Amino acid sequence: MKIKTNLILITILCLYAIFLAVKVGAYAAGSDSSGYLNAAKLIASGKLHEKQRFIEGIAESEISQNAYLPLGFVASSREEIVPTYPLGLPILIALTSFLVGFSAAPHVVICLHSLASLILIYRLARILNLEKFWSALAAILLAINPLFFNYSLQLMSDMPSLFWCGLAVFSSLKSKEKASWAIVAGASVGMAVMIRPVNILIAFPLLIIFGKNWRNLIYCGFGGLPFAAALLILNRNLYGHFFTTGYGDLSELFGTQFFLASIVAYEKYLLLELTPLVVLAIGIFMPSLWRQNPRRSIILTAWIAPFFIFYSFYCYTSCCWWYMRFLLPIFPAIILAMVLTLRDIYESFPKFRRTIIITFLSLTFSWQASFSAVFPVITNESSEYFLASNWVKNNLEKDSILIAMQTSGALLQYTEFPIIRYDSVTRSELEKISEVAKKNQRPIYAMLFSFELDDVMKTKFPGKWEKVKETKLITTWRRINEK
Repeated sequence: MKIKTNLILITILCLYAIFLAVKVGAYAAGSDSSGYLNAAKLIASGKLHEKQRFIEGIAESEISQNAYLPLGFVASSREEIVPTYPLGLPILIALTSFLVGFSAAPHVVICLHSLASLILIYRLARILNLEKFWSALAAILLAINPLFFNYSLQLMSDMPSLFWCGLAVFSSLKSKEKASWAIVAGASVGMAVMIRPVNILIAFPLLIIFGKNWRNLIYCGFGGLPFAAALLILNRNLYGHFFTTGYGDLSELFGTQFFLASIVAYEKYLLLELTPLVVLAIGIFMPSLWRQNPRRSIILTAWIAPFFIFYSFYCYTSCCWWYMRFLLPIFPAIILAMVLTLRDIYESFPKFRRTIIITFLSLTFSWQASFSAVFPVITNESSEYFLASNWVKNNLEKDSILIAMQTSGALLQYTEFPIIRYDSVTRSELEKISEVAKKNQRPIYAMLFSFELDDVMKTKFPGKWEKVKETKLITTWRRINEK
């Protein structure tokens, strides 16, 4: 029976892996994904700094310093740019590229993190004394979660953050059995912080788990020390100071004025993404869980609360359903709390156990299917950037100049053309670029989303434009020189 159960679980995981492999699109797209992939390309080539792609014939004094700056980068000097985002994920992609090749590496990294997260939540449930059925249910609930699934398909740091934070908690719990697991816990925290610095918040549940076990605390510190040293050295190399990051000053993005809107967004979007049944069940039955096992409840609360509070003061938290992605590192804890609650309900009503399970599963699957039908959960727009950039690479003249903003990071990754950020230059600067291009007989193209068309063609760079290529979301235009 045990072998049969394990075989079913492995089969389900393999089917999920196949589905991910078909749907994944971990391409360089917007600021985040292109930033990570461009940084990974630099690291794989043994560099941390990228040379700016200047246009010959334009003096430095004639154009803004940020004119050539693609999304996902900041200027380190007039000649060079460096990645904006933390290098944890790019390092993982670069290392993987040596095994599977660079083009496949981002897809492999994201898919592996997703699959590993499902295995991890199952193991976490088991170590919290949940039976196999309930542990498998926890993994299934994570797998069908629309936010989890959506970020299993694109190159973002949210899915890796979930895994490494979860691994830190799992390893710290295992350290009760074997102290060396505390080293793994420290290394997991270190990797999580290198991926996203705010993941240091995962230290709170670890402190609860370790308690006064000073040996395990020291081991944990040793495990995280190499990552802390690497992070400081990278910051010094890239940004000039040990404690400076590529994000710059974020003070304006946080404040008490965002708190209320964030709480409303939590109520709205988490109800949608985790189903109202989950939240209502925890709200009604959570007190009994505290009475049964206070320590376990404290650990889960210490895992959830710091992230929940931190992002309550972030300006973007309330913007859209997919901004709940910042809370993905605590989704395993929320789902585990829900499954523990459901098991408590199940055991409290022995005559209705089958009805409880069937009703819960039916409502949950129906709810998540309805959410996925309304919101673009499975749709992945990243491939649009790749297709458009690849066409540009293969069809444009070699001396072309590209005008872009949203697609600038993708163009840096997939082409060799100089890129002008139209949002970073003035109209007169664009006119100067046009004069130089006309003098040197260099064509000018723009690769734009629909929301950018008016900014470029009517406000910043008016003139005659000819559409030369159109994908589902992106159009490529050639500027026609007026005689």
